[in-house]
Amino acid sequence: MSVESGLTISALKGKTGVSDTQLDTEIIDHDLYTLADCFDNVETYLTRLKLTTGQQTDIKNLLALRGSTQIAMSEALKLWCTPNPLTATFRALLIILLGLKRGDVAVKVCQYIVHRVPQTKHCNT
Repeated sequence: MSVESGLTISALKGKTGVSDTQLDTEIIDHDLYTLADCFDNVETYLTRLKLTTGQQTDIKNLLALRGSTQIAMSEALKLWCTPNPLTATFRALLIILLGLKRGDVAVKVCQYIVHRVPQTKHCNT
């Protein structure tokens, strides 16, 4: 799947089959480690995830200590989700990725969503 510049949410939906319901689903802890594997490095994303300077330093130290982009990115995403999990949706993450011109990563995230997130929301009773 080729990824052209100027990719939009609408174009991602058409390319990957991801639905609005799936995009508006909040990201949960279970998703973080697997999603983190979509990212090629950590530093590109830390500022856009609006992490504090201290949090960014902690993530960089974790990366240096563990040598794993996936582990470090998983922690960065967890910190991003923590302050207000209701706004930590897949759509919000895609907006960040598209703003960074990372359509390649956005497509990977959409592919994850299509295979792992239900098409419809279910009420918890």
